[in-house]
Amino acid sequence: MKRLNTFLLCAFLAFSGCAFARPTLEDFTKERDLRNVVISPDGKYLAQLHNKDGKRIVTIIDMQAPGKPVIGSLGDKVIRPTSISWGKKDRLLINLLVPYDSKQVERDMERKKDFDIDDYFMFTRMLSVDVNAKNPVVLMNNERSMRGNVNLSTIHHYLPKDPNNVLMEVDRDGVEALYKVNVYTGASELLTKGSRFTFMFANDYDGKTRFRFDYLRIAKKINIYELAEDNTWGQQPIDSIKINDNESEDFDAGRLVGLYGDNLAYSKRNENTGFLELSLYKSKEKVYETLVSLPDRDVLYPLHDLRSNQIVGYAVDGDYIRYKFFDPKQQEAYDKLAAKVGNSNFYYSSYTEDGDLGVVNLFSPENPLSFHFYDRQKDELSFIDNAFNNIASKNLSQSATANYLTRDGKKIHSYILLPTEYEKGKQYPLIVMPHGGPQARDRAGYDDFAQFLSTRGYIVIQPNFRGSTGMGKEFEEAGYKQWGQLMQDDLTDAVGFMVKKGYADPAKVCIVGISYGGYAALMGAIKTPELYRCSVSINGVTHLRDMIATDAKNVDDDKILEKYWYQRVGDPKKDKEMLDANSPALHADKINIPLLIVASTDDQIVAYSQATDLVSALNKHKKDFKFVKLKDSPHNPFFYKKDIELVYREVDEFLAKYLGSATVAAK
Repeated sequence: MKRLNTFLLCAFLAFSGCAFARPTLEDFTKERDLRNVVISPDGKYLAQLHNKDGKRIVTIIDMQAPGKPVIGSLGDKVIRPTSISWGKKDRLLINLLVPYDSKQVERDMERKKDFDIDDYFMFTRMLSVDVNAKNPVVLMNNERSMRGNVNLSTIHHYLPKDPNNVLMEVDRDGVEALYKVNVYTGASELLTKGSRFTFMFANDYDGKTRFRFDYLRIAKKINIYELAEDNTWGQQPIDSIKINDNESEDFDAGRLVGLYGDNLAYSKRNENTGFLELSLYKSKEKVYETLVSLPDRDVLYPLHDLRSNQIVGYAVDGDYIRYKFFDPKQQEAYDKLAAKVGNSNFYYSSYTEDGDLGVVNLFSPENPLSFHFYDRQKDELSFIDNAFNNIASKNLSQSATANYLTRDGKKIHSYILLPTEYEKGKQYPLIVMPHGGPQARDRAGYDDFAQFLSTRGYIVIQPNFRGSTGMGKEFEEAGYKQWGQLMQDDLTDAVGFMVKKGYADPAKVCIVGISYGGYAALMGAIKTPELYRCSVSINGVTHLRDMIATDAKNVDDDKILEKYWYQRVGDPKKDKEMLDANSPALHADKINIPLLIVASTDDQIVAYSQATDLVSALNKHKKDFKFVKLKDSPHNPFFYKKDIELVYREVDEFLAKYLGSATVAAK
């Protein structure tokens, strides 16, 4: 291996003699204490959604009365509020989770020791109340045909100029539809319907419907349709947005599009640079142009005004996501706030009509979430409360960034967590945690799982190996057809970097990953068993040709298969030898370190059979492993609380067995 030319390892902080309380498993799996904080459009009232003793409670505070008293409150253990927003200045909207059989849930809550409300079927409703939490009405209560609808809670547009109504999106007989809904009476009126693929509409500031967006998951694209003057949709899309989402079951396509004045703005990838940019479709002229393009990073998504959905700026990618506004005064205020926040991500969850006062949410690698007031006129940022009081920031691992060079000269940007008890001059057990995708990336955000592991006493490194997005076309395509090869070498070189710098104990290194990261964890055990003491694969791919074949069953377009699988992973016929050489299930005989394998039975991204095929091969060769099944769970292993607790506990015990958490003197 060539000598690594290393860059500065930033922000490594040394701690000595500091007392701290290590967060427990329960701390990490407990529901957040404060879920949301929103200020009314006129700034008179503040609503908060708390969780206390298993009960969700909404409180409303009079911000202008002496002592700022609570003037309204409601809550329940069974019918649970999930989010809040201000429909109008005197009407609070509360999104509710309602059990299908509330009485049965109440009975089970009293008699079952292992009661978990998430085990019950729920539907959502939107409740509107006044500032005293009185006079409740359920929105869309006049739609008798909708009473069996699972979701009646999606606010699309708050109609700032309309004193009574908001716009709501609803699934009507399998088709997305748009309704105007009165927040005082709950009555609704159908405005328009889309197709069976429609996931979103775009309305102008006044609420007039202009465009609809159809998401074709298998084709991996969004088709854009324009509403004609006669209130009919065109037969052909005006444009399409290609999507890079081979990893996610819950793709948030709605962040990509919106109206900029009378024109449509949307995020689209530049085919030459590989970076996302903001495109503009001018409706009157029927022409397209680039609104925003950056030479060295992604324009991640357009920024929407919270109440009208109008686009007011865009988000710029980086370690911390930062916003750029089209209005210079708005940008000036944002820059002042950014200077106060420092190394944190932040966004407004609500603000007043004049924009002078807002609620700002902050999060960073060592801060799960905290709420703050920002007074723009006074340029003052004041703390409200933490979302998770049980995970104090001072007890979490501290973050760092590092660049290292691979054996062939690629610069890899990575994120590191140092356990709170970290002392300079000592070596620590190391966990390599590659991200999923692999066409995705890590940022300096809060990673609950990584924090949990690091607070057990381990250093965690998360490299943006080649193939990751956000670094341009060349870097991303450098990972194409490199599953188990150059992308794996980048992870190997991360270990070498951390050992050479004196931070990692070379005898105590484990690789842990989810999805593609789970695949990489298995390939680490096969390719470099001398490097790792153990390996943890969660919903990881084990057989590349089988993965491609499974996805091909849902795709009847050869061009899509070629672009999203054959180009990125490999052609199952032309590249059979290469794919099989890098499929863990076919090389179980080479695995000689302990494995922990976790798999979800209802995984729609990586088939459950990928795990069971590997398990069969491991049993055949009498290898040392443990298999954990997540029953009825999706690709995301942390979707259900019971799974979070199980996975965290199993991984914690596994790592403690093979790594321990004690430090050793540096050599």
